Amino acid sequence: MLPINIIASIHPLLHLTNTRKLKLKIVELKICITDISDSLTLDQNALVSSIITQARDLVAAGGVVTIERRYDNASSDHLVSYSTVEDIDAWKNKLNEVQKTLGCKKID
Repeated sequence: MLPINIIASIHPLLHLTNTRKLKLKIVELKICITDISDSLTLDQNALVSSIITQARDLVAAGGVVTIERRYDNASSDHLVSYSTVEDIDAWKNKLNEVQKTLGCKKID
């Protein structure tokens, strides 16, 4: 299985109950575009579909998804940020257009 380097930034929200549990809320998901393209190249569409589903759920809950390109010896390049479900769906559609052009399987 291809290792995916997804960084999730978390923001702690204190949830006061009888047990005083600490509730963590993910507010940003950073995805390396190379991981997405490598997964698609290796026909790991289910993995990409799962990432897109998580991204969709996160923005629906008010979070932000950032797509970036990471380098070993330099800082990452920010490519785009998505903050709505429609943005995530449009990104998925663009990925599927590329998949169709290349004659590859569609991302569910």
